[in-house]
Amino acid sequence: SKREFLPLHDYVARVQKHITAEKRALVVNKVARLTENLGYNTLCLYLSVGYLDIYLSSKEVHDGDLQIVAVASLLIASKYVGLKAPNAKQFCFDFCTTQQILELETKLLQLLQYDIWTPTVMTFLGSFSRAAQVQCKALSSSFIFCCYYFAELSLLEYEMLRFVPSKVAAAIVFLASVTFQPEKHPWVRNNICICLFRVFYTKNPEVKGTCKIIP
Repeated sequence: SKREFLPLHDYVARVQKHITAEKRALVVNKVARLTENLGYNTLCLYLSVGYLDIYLSSKEVHDGDLQIVAVASLLIASKYVGLKAPNAKQFCFDFCTTQQILELETKLLQLLQYDIWTPTVMTFLGSFSRAAQVQCKALSSSFIFCCYYFAELSLLEYEMLRFVPSKVAAAIVFLASVTFQPEKHPWVRNNICICLFRVFYTKNPEVKGTCKIIP
């Protein structure tokens, strides 16, 4: 099942003694900026955050090591996505050394058992948003950008780990649809969002709860 590949939704309470949801959000934001500065694609960002959460679900991490785990996660993600062969040295900053990054990379790969594919919101968001566009011709390319904007905001929210990526993606499409077409009732029978929610066994109140978490 999808849950087998996903991090714990409550690892801050169950595993971590030094890491909080706020500290996680700060480091995720730094990873997002680093990904953009390096010219890496969106999938790389989502995989990086996924690896970070998986590691934090299994290993206790001190404040000083959190950014190193994040950088090691980004290094693995960049290799998986098949970007220009990255060098660990380009990921070195004043808070870590090449050796520290490589050691964390090895630990993370061992934890993942070298199976570095993991489902993310991006796995589902592209097809969901395109399906919504097909159903409603009025939705422009700005609708797609809105979906991706909400998706990036969802990365920062620790509470979103309570939901599998497919449900988060469906909620994002719903939220973007309401944003662009507020005059249309979101729960009409033939609405593409409702079809998505039914496919993924999501009840309306649960979807609404997911939407409320996205800033």
